Amino acid sequence: MEPHSSKPHLGNHLKKILPATGTLILFSLFFSSLMFQGCSSPPHHSYQSSKSTPDSIIRRFYMKELYGKNKRWELNAEKAEIYGENLIKFYNTTLTFYTRNSRVVVKSDRGEIDLETKRITITGNVTLITQNGDRLETESLTWNPETKLIETNSFVKIIQRKRIITGYGLEADPQLGEFKIKRKVKIRSA
Repeated sequence: MEPHSSKPHLGNHLKKILPATGTLILFSLFFSSLMFQGCSSPPHHSYQSSKSTPDSIIRRFYMKELYGKNKRWELNAEKAEIYGENLIKFYNTTLTFYTRNSRVVVKSDRGEIDLETKRITITGNVTLITQNGDRLETESLTWNPETKLIETNSFVKIIQRKRIITGYGLEADPQLGEFKIKRKVKIRSA
């Protein structure tokens, strides 16, 4: 019988991201983890998110979250690094949010997902484009799964058909249907 651990296994955390069994696709994560386990030194069981070397590295990383049978979001990255049981860092990223009638595509240089809180933070040349063509540019953006909003304290620039809005700090739905810029807001014609 295995000893009881207060931390669930990575696989259990990944299953918690989604309400239904089998809805999270992480084929490359599991296969790569198995491949790297046989090629590494003895396992190190200190699962600190501050450690400098990843437990696994995955090329062409893919992950998604479903709500029932519908995609809530999907993540594609050129490379991902797994740190312990709760943290995945990824690079050259495309994150797509889905609603009933639209999708929003967000690109960035890098990001990370905390598997315990399900929070996704992306940074570096962040560009969000809505289905109707509105565009958000910033240096960092966080998906808050509790509020279903994207957030940042960084400088933001929203480019719409008839206007350009800039300022610092943002709270918005991913489609930019409703948003709040927190300070130093400027609006000009496009």
